[in-house]
Amino acid sequence: MELQSNEQMTDGAAVKRRFYTQSNFDLANNRKKQTSTVRQEVCNKLKEYFTPTRACCKKSLLSFFPFVDILRTYSIKNDLLGDIVSGLTIGVMHIPQGMAYGMLANLDPVYGLYTSFFPVILYFFLGTSRHISIGTFAVVSLMIGVVVDKADCSPPNSISLNTTADPNGTMDCAHSSCRSHGFPQNSTVANATDFHASGSYDVEMCKVGYAVAASMMVGIYQLLMGIFKFGFVTIYLLDPLTRALTAGAAVHVFTSQIRHVFGINTESFQGPLKLVYIYVEFFKRITSVNVASLVTAVICIVIIYCVQRWLNPLIKKKVKIPLPIELLVLIFGTLISWLARFSSKDVFDMKIVGDIPTGFPAPAFPPVYNLQSVAVDAVGIALVSFTISISMAKLFAQKHGYSLDSNQELKAYGITNFVCSILNCYVGTASLSRSVLQEAAGGRTQVAGLVSCCLLLVILLALGPLFMDLPKCVLAAIIIVNLRNVLLQITDLPKLFKISFIDMLIWLVTFLAVVLTDVDLGLFIGVVFSLLTVVIRTQRVHTSILGRISDTDVYEDVKKYPSAKEISDVRIFRFSASLCYTNADNFIEKLYTKTQCNPVEIKALIRCDTLKCAESLKDPEVVQPINNNPDCANEEDNGQTKYIASTLPIIRVILDCACMVFIDAVGISKLRQMIKDYSDIGVQVSFAGCREDVYELLKRTVCTTKDKKGDVKVLSKIYLDVHDAVVAATGDDPHTTDRQFFDGNGNSVTSVKRKIDSITIGQVNGEAVNSDKFQMTSET
Repeated sequence: MELQSNEQMTDGAAVKRRFYTQSNFDLANNRKKQTSTVRQEVCNKLKEYFTPTRACCKKSLLSFFPFVDILRTYSIKNDLLGDIVSGLTIGVMHIPQGMAYGMLANLDPVYGLYTSFFPVILYFFLGTSRHISIGTFAVVSLMIGVVVDKADCSPPNSISLNTTADPNGTMDCAHSSCRSHGFPQNSTVANATDFHASGSYDVEMCKVGYAVAASMMVGIYQLLMGIFKFGFVTIYLLDPLTRALTAGAAVHVFTSQIRHVFGINTESFQGPLKLVYIYVEFFKRITSVNVASLVTAVICIVIIYCVQRWLNPLIKKKVKIPLPIELLVLIFGTLISWLARFSSKDVFDMKIVGDIPTGFPAPAFPPVYNLQSVAVDAVGIALVSFTISISMAKLFAQKHGYSLDSNQELKAYGITNFVCSILNCYVGTASLSRSVLQEAAGGRTQVAGLVSCCLLLVILLALGPLFMDLPKCVLAAIIIVNLRNVLLQITDLPKLFKISFIDMLIWLVTFLAVVLTDVDLGLFIGVVFSLLTVVIRTQRVHTSILGRISDTDVYEDVKKYPSAKEISDVRIFRFSASLCYTNADNFIEKLYTKTQCNPVEIKALIRCDTLKCAESLKDPEVVQPINNNPDCANEEDNGQTKYIASTLPIIRVILDCACMVFIDAVGISKLRQMIKDYSDIGVQVSFAGCREDVYELLKRTVCTTKDKKGDVKVLSKIYLDVHDAVVAATGDDPHTTDRQFFDGNGNSVTSVKRKIDSITIGQVNGEAVNSDKFQMTSET
């Protein structure tokens, strides 16, 4: 059976049913009452939490250590080879990126290698994603660098330390306290004012103290969010905002690296417009450019870009593993620098990485003072780090068909960052480039991460010092090339303009805020602006007066559909949003304006005895100047008060509530007052098409009341849909009149015809529906 198109259909369908109010419909169909309330659900959750069973404890333990389930299903035959190949590939990528992003965080490159090593191991035990690559990430490294820049690590004139004086008058410096103030571990100084001469003050140790303190605070925030199940907060960091944030941060990253590319020493600036000051200072010193650094960086950028852009796609067609061009540039750059003595002041005077220690530094907690000073900055870093990581994790989970627990991910990130901060690491985050490569190279689980750690372990324990002659301009070149895809996110603007102008504004405001201020402040501005757009859109709700489409039971906006005709004596008002405190006043204003019946003004005219006769109601407007009547003072105009009352003959207002998801206390108060005001002038108010929650709320708080005797009084009725409310207002008794839809030859007074595309014939209210009740044009 094939239905004809709408243009060819001339017949309708005959459907016969009773008209219903919502309460009568529920009664006729034995509607079940809601058995579970919010209070009951909370009590059940608390009872389950405080009275755990053995099965519940086992489930909680397995959810906290998801690697157990992963290893249970691990196939050595199918998974191990892919993980080994992928792990070696990612390990090779970790080396240059770890060193480069460590420098981006204003720390020695070796701290980037630490961040590429320890977080991967901890995430293996706690994380639920099988494919993301945890470690250094450009945007987060930059935000850590901002924290380090804000710290005052300049050598002070006097320092108060937690020290122990010996009989000779010297002081033994404890490790954590020394690191916060810039003294090396286990150093001994005669007194705090003699460190200039002794050279015992280490600025790098001070920077590390603030970086690991920020990492510990990030871990604390993320762990608390995971415990209290705050994984939903990422919904406020919508995709345009996140992409604008990363694009703006990429501008800061690029700016921070140009001094290494050109070999120019510039001052560091903080606060709004710091990029402007940096570029002004940069161009002032452009004449002191180191040509050797510039040429080396340009050559490295061209080589890396050409290989990534053209050669690697060709290689991937043959093998899954791309050419590790970044590592090769790192090795050859170090080798050439050592042979040509790039760092010698007599030759090129290029800045190099310098000493790279082997092994691992001793674990230590950062000082409490550092934790307090970075607490605010850590909030933004925690949100950005989690948002980027969880976005990548969800992408791969959806692609490969496994579940992901956002709250467990928060716990994993929190514990990882907290523990690794004690091990001299800064915040670890999932990297887009490494995660994509890990998955493309055949990685199946986080076992690939453990394989990459084995390669990094060799570098940290033995081969690290071989890179001491590596020029910093080479690391800067690696960072700049990897920023290409992030910077190209600016092309989102034309696409967003076609999709949503509001989303385009959110992207633009966030991007400009990040570029002109800083990453953390720009994130705050972007979130506030995005929430502001939601509030504005909630207040500026679309409203309309509905009319019946000719020969149907469909009701649409009379301004959009010329065939929609208003019902005599009835105004059908649609409010296309939930009713809450942000738009309650707008709801009342639009209702009175659209229906052309303002009960407050009409009651004022009645009190002033200016509504003289019923015939005046035929006029579209009644304007009566009133003089010398203080009780009627409402709007003054040159000493006279004018009252304009819209006076179309209305006996019923129907509110279409189909779009209302919820109504808050302010909305309920406004509805009560509105019903009372309309009732005072003889206009009845009805509701139609309510959701279950809205229906229960209206029935309990708005539509009924109790008099002094305790009897229930009905103030307003709630109907199943708009058409039921219309027929109840204009036709016979809605509880006894049948609703019929006939074809074009129908002659019923209350009949309407509705063209339909398909009809499912089954049971209605437990009674079989005969097919002869339905008439449609069809072809066999």
